Amino acid sequence: MDLRTLTKLLLKLAGLYLLVNSLLVFPSSLFVPLEHSGPGLISAGVFSLIGLGLLVFPGAVANQIIRIPPSETIGAPTAESLFRVGLTLMGVYLVAEAVFRAVFVYAKSRWFYDYMQPFPGSRGPGLTPDDFGALAAAAVEALLGLVLWLANRHVSKITGKFSDDP
Repeated sequence: MDLRTLTKLLLKLAGLYLLVNSLLVFPSSLFVPLEHSGPGLISAGVFSLIGLGLLVFPGAVANQIIRIPPSETIGAPTAESLFRVGLTLMGVYLVAEAVFRAVFVYAKSRWFYDYMQPFPGSRGPGLTPDDFGALAAAAVEALLGLVLWLANRHVSKITGKFSDDP
């Protein structure tokens, strides 16, 4: 099995994981009032679409996001090339998760008050310390994800060799 085929298999498995996890959110949202279940349903819907996209189009994702060089698709995959594919997938996941978390926090702290207007004529309270902490954590997570995604060769070299040779 070459690296491209193995990468497509990993993408399909990741898509199935995201799809199943996001579909498990829908039954729990039936017991929450509709006006409060919106952000969770939107997040679950987006993750369902991403999971479905990974299941249906793993080749396009492998070509456009992971970008495996043609020289690495020939022959059996090495441990380093598999590790780099894993780092890339983890980086993409961390970036997507950070973006969704930041959007959720912003929607909770700003868009809710603009849309629902519980305090007419008021912008609502400012960011709480928890909201600020969640936004800071999302920024760090996005930065870490970008490093894993875009600098996977360097991260792989830093972490060491996979062979038993000294």
